[in-house]
Amino acid sequence: MTRCMRLDEVKAYKDKEIAVTCKSGVRSSKAVLLLQEAGYSRVSNLGGGMDSWEKSGLEVIRKQ
Repeated sequence: MTRCMRLDEVKAYKDKEIAVTCKSGVRSSKAVLLLQEAGYSRVSNLGGGMDSWEKSGLEVIRKQ
């Protein structure tokens, strides 16, 4: 599946704020660039990813 095909999954959110995250922030930063190139203007990346979030002592709720 190509990246362009996956954009269909989020097209309903094109005018909404989107926060993208991953474990370290690397993949999510690439995803933000792809979304911006596709015309999504309200996109942000969680710098440092979930690793940084947890190290900051912020709450993480995990599925059980």
